[in-house]
Amino acid sequence: MKISYIIPYRNREQIRLDNCLNSLHNQTYKNIEIVLSIYGGEIPKLPDWNNLLVIYQETEGIWNRAKALNNGIKRSSGEIIVTTDVDMIFSPNVAEKTVNLIKRRKESFVYSNFVMMEKEDWLEEPIHNSKESLNKFIKSHNHFTMKGTGGYQGMLRKYWFNVKGFKETYKGWGVEDIDLRDRAIKQGLRYNLLTDTIVLHQWHESEIQKAKLNNDKEFFGAISRNNNNQRGQGVGDL
Repeated sequence: MKISYIIPYRNREQIRLDNCLNSLHNQTYKNIEIVLSIYGGEIPKLPDWNNLLVIYQETEGIWNRAKALNNGIKRSSGEIIVTTDVDMIFSPNVAEKTVNLIKRRKESFVYSNFVMMEKEDWLEEPIHNSKESLNKFIKSHNHFTMKGTGGYQGMLRKYWFNVKGFKETYKGWGVEDIDLRDRAIKQGLRYNLLTDTIVLHQWHESEIQKAKLNNDKEFFGAISRNNNNQRGQGVGDL
């Protein structure tokens, strides 16, 4: 089975993107498609890989993660689709574990634990995705289980289209991932946690703090609308 990883992107550090892409390219399971869905902004330097599909939507509008992900889902070809973020680094067995889990339990909504990198550990340099390299970032207080957050959401392709993907009315930084999760579970999918893997979240400054510093009224307007919308109702915009 082919597995497609959808990564939404706009104007992030090159090393952050490189770390994410390299960790997916360095998986033990090789039938992988990587879809980088760029939503406006500059096009980064990219490797010349046969399994890397790059999509670009021209826009100067506010960041819309849901739209970027839906664009990627529509263009992907995998029987299994996982949506994630450019902040993530994956241990080499993540794809293999995901495929094996879904083969055993087809009505799975797959999610993962996360290791949240500390600020003092973030350096703008390559991070290898071996288990040994990633283990050094695990501390007693930064290993979390978060059901259905944006770092790792995986289902069979048909289920993504059954729930019609993400709601694009959620803009900026919001609750599009939680909304998607709630609708998938209401349609009968079952939570299934990946085990014996590492998904590392690369540290970054809070988006809310950056918006405050920049007095970004458009951003906070979008957040307010996101929080006022009712989650888990209806379908998405795929």
